[in-house]
Amino acid sequence: MSAAPPVQNINIPLLPELFNPQTHRLDAGRMADALGIPFASVAAAIGRKAEGVRKRPDAESLQTELGRLYQIWESIVELYAATRRMRASF
Repeated sequence: MSAAPPVQNINIPLLPELFNPQTHRLDAGRMADALGIPFASVAAAIGRKAEGVRKRPDAESLQTELGRLYQIWESIVELYAATRRMRASF
């Protein structure tokens, strides 16, 4: 099974508010807040227990899973923007 590319390979974050400004890593708590969903839902989405993720929401060990979730979110944002542009052109 191949691992997802590291988050650092993402050129320009569309959603910089999802990253911890001190560590520059994705933060599960910030993702939950931005999505408006319970923290436990983000933990479940990445296959982890909420208690462990809550202790260090931007832990290095979470970055692969959070990176996958981020890439899905980034794709949805890009798709939404493209749809809006397309509708505006009609």
